[in-house]
Amino acid sequence: MGIPDKPTMKAILFVLIACSFLLACQSPRVEPGTLIDVSVNLVRLDADGKNAFSTASINPVDPSVIKTSYLKDGKKVEVYDPNMDASRGVLVLDNNGSKYLRMFVYGGEADQEITTTYLQWKENDVDTVKALMTRKPGLLFISKLWFNGNLVYEAGQSGTTWNGASFERLITVQR
Repeated sequence: MGIPDKPTMKAILFVLIACSFLLACQSPRVEPGTLIDVSVNLVRLDADGKNAFSTASINPVDPSVIKTSYLKDGKKVEVYDPNMDASRGVLVLDNNGSKYLRMFVYGGEADQEITTTYLQWKENDVDTVKALMTRKPGLLFISKLWFNGNLVYEAGQSGTTWNGASFERLITVQR
């Protein structure tokens, strides 16, 4: 094997430079093995105090129309990944026969402290969730959470019990 000729060396050099640019331009990633805790649980009640996911509700919510969007670089970006269980950033779960919503807030970029997630229950029914994210080696979690401008959670608070289960972050929304 000899030394490659100049055109081959130029091609190899070009590929290496192109790859380094592509890698340098990628968004910051969370390190493998990082514990990520960005979920929030929500119970939605109607004006009568009935679970809005129940057929007994006067203003029921159809889980199939719930969407989330993240505020990224000043633009609202709808969440959709068909390969995930929470393809739209939310899951409807059941606790002893009562349904509730688990939403995954935007974890943000490596240098971003406060993130914004929009939760659209249905047309013209949108809530704004802001989260103060704490990043430590091997850890990303919500330290504070605001729901429509009201502080509803701070890390270190004791959890909430609802319908016989304990939750660290549980928000009750009534409309």
